[in-house]
Amino acid sequence: MVCASAHSAGRQLPRARSASARIARRSCGAPIPPRRSPASRHHATCHEGFTLVELLVVIAVIALLAGLVLTAIGRALRQSRTAQCASTHAQLGHGLRLYGISHSHFLPPFGYLLPGSNSPTRSPFWSEAISAFLCPTLGQGERLHKTVRCPAWSASGPQSVGGRGIACSFGEVFRYYSPTSHSDGPFSGPGSIQVIAVRRPAATMLLMDGRASYAYTVRWWPRVYDWDDDGLADTPRHTSWIYGGGAPFRHGDRCNVLYADGHVGAVRARQWLTDNDAWRPD
Repeated sequence: MVCASAHSAGRQLPRARSASARIARRSCGAPIPPRRSPASRHHATCHEGFTLVELLVVIAVIALLAGLVLTAIGRALRQSRTAQCASTHAQLGHGLRLYGISHSHFLPPFGYLLPGSNSPTRSPFWSEAISAFLCPTLGQGERLHKTVRCPAWSASGPQSVGGRGIACSFGEVFRYYSPTSHSDGPFSGPGSIQVIAVRRPAATMLLMDGRASYAYTVRWWPRVYDWDDDGLADTPRHTSWIYGGGAPFRHGDRCNVLYADGHVGAVRARQWLTDNDAWRPD
């Protein structure tokens, strides 16, 4: 009778949760449904998963963050290359000092002219002479790769016409050496100058970022053409080499320069193109 009354009460009040009904179900062995909290009942009625709008918002946020990270990484890489290039210039300055100690403070010749001829041979080249003091135990090719190379330079890039990305100031500072001719021209003469003879060592350029292994001095090869249409003459008349072999825009709008006193500076491109006195040792 108790079971029958309990089942009939359950049919009449299917949602009853009174204490007496639960006791009656327990005494008859009937299963008791679990009690659910309001939060669990609400969660069961909600639709699980992301909506299309939520998914698009997440993708947009991830793309924005990725763009910011890639921009920061690219900027850091450019700054790293600029710093490495400046360090290479400083190392080459140390090599020039070592060479000068062994050669009465003379800079290494740009190259050598064959005796009795105007045909240049460029052996040993100025960079070969420096690298021999910096890495004497390595072979010539490996020495040049380790000591005379700008990390932002590319052999196949538009800013390269040979060399390894670092140029000497050719014409008044670095010159050819000829044992038979000693004129004042850069292609035949007694060789490069003495560093101690430079009157303004803190303002006279020795090495710089270059498109080639040398950059023409403006005294011997004045710039007359405006290649990039910025209102400044930047290319000599006799050659198609843009900026006369220099590369003032490789590191943004700056050019790394080694000066005769040994310090390295980042010169703005406009200053590099207009400061003609920086090419002259006198």
